[in-house]
Amino acid sequence: IGLGNFIPLVVAQQMVSRDEVDGISEAPLLVKETEGMVMSFAGCCRPIPGDQTVGRLSPGKGVVVHRDECKNLSDVRERIGEITPVAWSRDVKGEYLADIRVEVENSRGVFAGLAALLAEEGGNIDRVDIAEKDTGYAIIHLTIGVRNRVHLASILRKVHRKSWVIKASRRK
Repeated sequence: IGLGNFIPLVVAQQMVSRDEVDGISEAPLLVKETEGMVMSFAGCCRPIPGDQTVGRLSPGKGVVVHRDECKNLSDVRERIGEITPVAWSRDVKGEYLADIRVEVENSRGVFAGLAALLAEEGGNIDRVDIAEKDTGYAIIHLTIGVRNRVHLASILRKVHRKSWVIKASRRK
């Protein structure tokens, strides 16, 4: 438990009878502050506040928080003791990374306009990958810092309104 290989709630659930566990087994771990607990966020699905989440118990890493629909969890969902409910605290703070995909008309100044828009909306660009599909359009993959799902949705709406944007969405 001290090394983060096991979560106290899970150990307690395994130590008591099933009747006693029923009252606490559905209580999710809250993501607010990770006091006394090793917790990280999966890079495969990049959960942000507001997403439905689960935690995968990983030796040496503690709880790794994934989006509920993460395809990387499909092989471990049936294993008892590896998945635990996780929920976001109402007052969770901070910046969380989200991946977005923006298809744009390929013209001068498009990326500068996108970067300026993200800055205006309080999104912080962490990583960029631009793939030119042909001379007419490009696909921009960005990892941006956002506060929560509402903040991300607001950014995507404003990005989508730009005349040079063909499509904008969160990557799964």
